This record gives sequence, C-alpha cells and structure tokens, in this order.
Amino acid sequence: MVVEDPLHPDRIAHAVRLAHLAFRGLSPQDAYDLAFYGHFLTTDAVGRVPTFMGTNQRDTIRPALRHWFRNLPMDGMVADIAAGDGSTVLPAIDDDVRARFTLVEPSGEAIADYVLAIDDAPNLELAEIPLAIDADALDGNPVWEDAAEAGFDLALCVHGIYFLDLPRLLKSLYRRLRPDGVVLIVYADELHGLTGAAIEHHLRRTGRDDEAEAFLDGLRARDRMLSAETGPGTLTDLLESAGMPTPEVTLQSIDSAAFAPTLEGLSAIGLISGLSYLGEEGDGPMDESKASALLGVLAHDPDRVRFGVVTDPDDPRCGCFRVSQPQRLVAIRRPAGG
Repeated sequence: MVVEDPLHPDRIAHAVRLAHLAFRGLSPQDAYDLAFYGHFLTTDAVGRVPTFMGTNQRDTIRPALRHWFRNLPMDGMVADIAAGDGSTVLPAIDDDVRARFTLVEPSGEAIADYVLAIDDAPNLELAEIPLAIDADALDGNPVWEDAAEAGFDLALCVHGIYFLDLPRLLKSLYRRLRPDGVVLIVYADELHGLTGAAIEHHLRRTGRDDEAEAFLDGLRARDRMLSAETGPGTLTDLLESAGMPTPEVTLQSIDSAAFAPTLEGLSAIGLISGLSYLGEEGDGPMDESKASALLGVLAHDPDRVRFGVVTDPDDPRCGCFRVSQPQRLVAIRRPAGG
C-alpha cells in the first residue's frame, strides 16, 4: 500500500482549518462530547463493538482484567469505582466467574445500564444499591460503608482517576480490601501518549511554559505514586503512613493506540484528556485552537506519539492514521497476613 506524505504542511494546514471549524463556538463540554463520542468512542459502519476506529484501548486492556477476575474466589466481592456503563469491564468476565458487585458512578444513566447488564448475567449480581455519586464522596456515605464492611476481593478503577483525589481514593479502597485482595488502577500513560502531548503543546504554543512544566511534573508525580517505588510521594509511603500494611505492587504497561480516518478526526481525539476544559471558565465557547494541538505535535515531533498509517490490508483499520496512547495497569495487593 503506497502512502503519500500524510504530514505534508499543506495537509496539516487543511486539517487545522477543518478542526477549528468543527469545534468553533462549542462549550468545553460540547467539545469534549463531540471528540469523545464522535471520534473516540465510535464504531464502524456495521456497528462493530468494541470500538473500531477510535481506539483499541478496550481490546488491549481486557485480557489483563480477565486475569484478575479469573483469580477471584467464588462469589468474590468486587467494587467498581467510576464504573461507567460496564461496557469495558463486563466483557472481561468469563461465564464461570461468580462475583458480587458494588458500583460507584456519578452518571445515573450509565450506572442504570451497568445494572441492567449485571441483571442479564446469571453469574453476576449486585451486592448493594449502586451509588450514583462521585468517588471522592465515598468516605462517610452509609451505603458505601455498609458495602465495604465485609471487604472487597477486587476494587477497580478503570480510567476514572483523572478528576479524583488519588491519594484519598487509594487509601479508601486499600483500607477495605480483604487479605490478599487487590486494588486495580488503569489509566492512560500520558507522558508517552497523545493526550499528554496535546496538552503540553497547547500550553507551550500559548506561552505558558511554566504551566507546561507543572503539568509534566504532575504526570511524573502520579506515575511515582502508582509505582512499586518507596519513599516520599509513593503509594507505599502513603499507605504505611496511614497505618496500613505494606502493599505488594505490580505494574503492567499495555500498548494501545487511537485511530481516525482523517487527520482532523485524529486531532480531535487530543481534546479528550481534559484539554477542552483547560483554562476555561463558565459555559462560554472554548478556544477552538485547542482542537489542533495534536496536529502541532504531529507537525513537529510525530515520533513522540509514534504516528503512523495502518497499511496491513488484513487489518480492519487499514488506511487509518494511528497515534500511541499506552495504558498502565497497577495492581495493589494487600498481603494475606495484613
């Protein structure tokens, strides 16, 4: 398959104009929704699910999730935090796994879909009334405290940590693990992926280098917190300082990517990291130039996000543009004697 120069300056300029037109006048929330549901969480013409052109994140994370569900005890207790509608987690559970779920998700619509899916699965059931609340409001909530009293064998948060108080969440979940129980955290490795690159580029091109450095420092601090390192700023220090047993931490890096048939479509995906909200106040129009931040990365440093074109004729995404968005899975086990 012969591919013309996809990053020719004229093509980049054309994609920038289209990206600006698509997002001009939109509020930060509408811009996020268009990017996420229009370009990232999308299907092909025949409705193939999991997602087709937007990302393979769900495909690549499910084998790792399946491993942990297979290691649950019979009728294992599971807490899913910032659970969404269950469409990532539930397909990773084999039919012979029996588990009882406590769900926490601020969107009532999403959690209702999750509940319906559990009702349709003969091997799964709800342990408690689902909580349509933000995960930062767990401690002190009577329903959550009742659910957590018996402890959890598995507590997971899949791509839900970005707007949460991470140290508070980690302490809350780890405290409620049964011996040998595991907290699983899945998040995007933004230091090496498209969303972090898009935010950094936007900050630097608008003369906010100090903010860009602070943003990168924040990502590094999050990676240190979610690691097996010891010392200040680490998970081990956080939990031991709170009087809890030293955790056993393992990390897994999972290669995944985002895809789009056009450059402007690929660029829009750069907004889903929270870039649409960055520096915006109220419900007024978002700065539409944010929509082209990722195009700036592609023009100046495409290797940073492993930019490419899918050329394998047997790949259903053949002809799509591709950029890297790796994921990290962190497993935090409470020791059997703890």
